[in-house]
Amino acid sequence: MKMPRPTQRPSRPVGRPRAFETADDLWDQFQAYREWCRDPENAIPIGNKGRTIPRPMTQAGFAAYVGVGKATVSDLKKRDDLKDTWALCLARIEDDTITGGMAKLYDSQIVSRVTGLVDRQKVETEPSEPEQRYDFSRLTAEELETLTELLEKCQIED
Repeated sequence: MKMPRPTQRPSRPVGRPRAFETADDLWDQFQAYREWCRDPENAIPIGNKGRTIPRPMTQAGFAAYVGVGKATVSDLKKRDDLKDTWALCLARIEDDTITGGMAKLYDSQIVSRVTGLVDRQKVETEPSEPEQRYDFSRLTAEELETLTELLEKCQIED
């Protein structure tokens, strides 16, 4: 016997509340995060001479700013009502990262890894000479002894 389906929804919502109800809410939160990153109070100190750089915008940084996990932010691309706004946010993050790298504000190696801007070259090498192998079985005992003495004499000690 099947249980009858309830005709009413539960009075309280099931699960956690959504981090962003609308695209406008997401955009407002992102703009607040962007301003927070640009605020000199949140700049990152570099070295011991008092130099600072603006805080770079990242997906993980945005998730931490909003107070949700990185997976929650990554899943925004799956929500039909937010995917376009989230794509714009990601484009702004990438633009900030690349621009900061070009201006030498951020480390270029980190920028290239984060953004996927990697030069890939296929390097092929061909041996110029075949590897030499030695057959010591043809040497006499006297020659082997001489060879051993010479090798010991040439050995580099650590």
